[in-house]
Amino acid sequence: MEEKYLIEKIEEAKKNATFAEREREKELAELQLAKSDKDMLSARIERLVLKDKDLRKNIIIKDYSSWDWVIIKSYYAMYHSVLSLLAKLGIQTKTHYITMTAFELFFIKKKIISEKYLNIFKIVKESAKISDVYLGEIKEVRQKRFTANYDVEASIQEKEADYCLELAEDFLKEMKRVFQEI
Repeated sequence: MEEKYLIEKIEEAKKNATFAEREREKELAELQLAKSDKDMLSARIERLVLKDKDLRKNIIIKDYSSWDWVIIKSYYAMYHSVLSLLAKLGIQTKTHYITMTAFELFFIKKKIISEKYLNIFKIVKESAKISDVYLGEIKEVRQKRFTANYDVEASIQEKEADYCLELAEDFLKEMKRVFQEI
């Protein structure tokens, strides 16, 4: 997106109290990064439970097939890593859309992080069915997010879950590198 547009969205978010600059956030940066690691571990465990033939013999687990949660947990690992970077700058965001907007403005546009990682973030977000409603040019823009995590008709495949997990692993590695540098 154009930098001017991103700045406008951040200014709107400030008015809507979904974006704030607070020194306190810097104290929370490490906790956000730790949350990201926990989310990633949870995604890996979820995948292990779904793939391990010995574990699948357990009566409680044998019929469990929730590949969508591997994707959702992978996304949240990525999301919390982005929150950690923003927090390190003293930025708090309260919606996924504003988080992605701030990530693009403060890291992608400044070429601190390659645009490749913004695209990875978007791919996994879309796969996790975590959406933001964009209301474009409407004067009173209200950001909202909804999840379609419980869409019973959706058939999340193992291959897609594996792909998202791999993308998240790569994404987290890069976010941790940047976290150490800023």
